[in-house]
Amino acid sequence: MSIGIALDMGTSGIRSRALDLESGVCLSEAFSTGNPIPGTNLMAHLQFALESGSDRARNLLLEGVNSIIGQLGVDLGKVTRVAINGNPAELSLLQGEEIYDLAYAGRNKASRYLKDIPDRDGTQIPSGEFGGLNVPDSCLVIIPPALSHYIGADGLSMILQSGILNEEEPSLVTDFGANAEMALYHRGRVYTASAAAGSTLESRHLPRGRSAGPGVVTDITGCSGDLWSATILDGQMIPFASDPFDMRRKSRIDEGKEDLRWISGSGVISLIAEALDAGILKPPVIRSPDGLLHVGNSITLSGEDCVETGKAVGSIRAGHMTLCRQAGIGYGDIQSVYIAGTLGTYTDPVKAQKIGLIPPGAERIIRVGNTSLKMACSLLTDPDLLERMQQFALRIRPDYCSLSESDTFKKIFLLELSHWSEGMSLDIYQKLLARYGCSGIPQRTENPSVVTPDSEDGEGNHPRRSSLVTRFGQLPSCPVAGCTSCGVCVDQCPKAALSLDKEGGPSNLKLDRSLCLGVACRKCERVCPEHVMELEPFFQAGGGA
Repeated sequence: MSIGIALDMGTSGIRSRALDLESGVCLSEAFSTGNPIPGTNLMAHLQFALESGSDRARNLLLEGVNSIIGQLGVDLGKVTRVAINGNPAELSLLQGEEIYDLAYAGRNKASRYLKDIPDRDGTQIPSGEFGGLNVPDSCLVIIPPALSHYIGADGLSMILQSGILNEEEPSLVTDFGANAEMALYHRGRVYTASAAAGSTLESRHLPRGRSAGPGVVTDITGCSGDLWSATILDGQMIPFASDPFDMRRKSRIDEGKEDLRWISGSGVISLIAEALDAGILKPPVIRSPDGLLHVGNSITLSGEDCVETGKAVGSIRAGHMTLCRQAGIGYGDIQSVYIAGTLGTYTDPVKAQKIGLIPPGAERIIRVGNTSLKMACSLLTDPDLLERMQQFALRIRPDYCSLSESDTFKKIFLLELSHWSEGMSLDIYQKLLARYGCSGIPQRTENPSVVTPDSEDGEGNHPRRSSLVTRFGQLPSCPVAGCTSCGVCVDQCPKAALSLDKEGGPSNLKLDRSLCLGVACRKCERVCPEHVMELEPFFQAGGGA
């Protein structure tokens, strides 16, 4: 048997599948709930690489990849092809390419540091030359091309795999991730952009925010009276409902084992949609006794949290409207909307439409799941696909829109900021849109058709086994000279990434790098009473993330 391994390198995690290359059958899958590089978004990973070194970032990614493929349960000696897809930051770091053009705003800035800016075209090389993968050196490693500066191979895969190219009416596809890649298809042309939504939509900026995984809330639904119920994922990633609670106050409820503790981006989207519907939230004000939204006893959202989420929503809606203007159509002309990515998998499309992530006039909403992983699987079985992707990327690159340079985007995004931050009414919003020469926001379609394919890879091709990786290897343990084991850094860590290592010694700490917010946070260093805590030794230590 000849085996192929498909990988999707995402900001919030790694996903992999093993395929029998002779039959195309999916043998197994493994996925993680975090990324081995500390940080919650693409820019945090780039900042980590700049401060701690690109080689260290690459080594962490390789540790994570090898940990994931080791969980596939297949004979790695029989692997002949590996296809690696993902966003431009993760792929560039994994390949050892320069990242200055991604880390700095614009190619002009990057050109001050680089003589040659990477083109990020597709490539295929032997694993021995690629280096670091636990597969035979003769194995072929396939990397698909990026579409543009900020839309990577995952964005190109989203366009090709989603189905929008088969539509006759104006159609839109978006990945609700940190980089929010989007594409509008109209009369044979593909207009693309990416909006800087950051980690907000993935909830990882929240103290109780986590990617979808065991014990995490992924949806909020109204039930009897003025009560709501949470959808939680169990240890096998199967959803179940919590007891009812009141989002206006703390509620001690039983979700099977313990009180609700973590919430995903899709859960935050649902919570905001339900609060808007109930009149509890009128941006930026939360009308509850303590000015907070509650999910159980531990999860809370403040008005500021809602505003930050609204800014991310606003950047995506402004991006959609900018693409519509570039294509010469109205915002209400979009009939079909495709949503991709992990967040799109768990997000209730109707609730996403209510808060502005999906054009309100859309009559069909299609969830297409992880198109990046799906494309990686296709690259394993279709030798000519890489060249076709390259040619398609070259053809549609001229219609890429840099939102940071678009006057239309800037004007609309300012309206979004005013709506979410200052409480500007939609009536005033609409009048200002007309003054700017932009089409208005149409009435929301009641009960749009929501389509969820039975399987990402076709009917009957479900993986035979599935493994969830919540931690990469052993947690690095480091002694901290001068540490008194007071535990302040452990208690104050916003992601519970630090713990005291009782076995390692009185001044040893452990760090879960997949939870750590990285160099952009450093709260543990700031709160240390003895001023002796330093993160860098944990980043340099071995033992996996």
